[in-house]
Amino acid sequence: MAVALATLRDLGQGAYEEVLDDYADACERIAAADLAYVGRNADVEGRVESVVVGTVVGDAVLTAMRRLAHVDRSARRHEARLAAGPEGKKSGAARS
Repeated sequence: MAVALATLRDLGQGAYEEVLDDYADACERIAAADLAYVGRNADVEGRVESVVVGTVVGDAVLTAMRRLAHVDRSARRHEARLAAGPEGKKSGAARS
């Protein structure tokens, strides 16, 4: 993580660090869900398998969900801007 953050700084994107608290909050929720899932298995072998599969496949699922959320948020943001019109007014509103 330190290397990635240093790279962001080197690329002039050091402000990215401002979102890390939000990321940490989201990761705490994900970790809690992961552990709850793993805890469903009573035996050690089942837990180990859940951890391995959850890490490998779960990371791919989580990445896909993040990208889908980006698409959704972006669409909603741009939709709201378009509805507001070029000067922040609702489209279709009477103009003087």
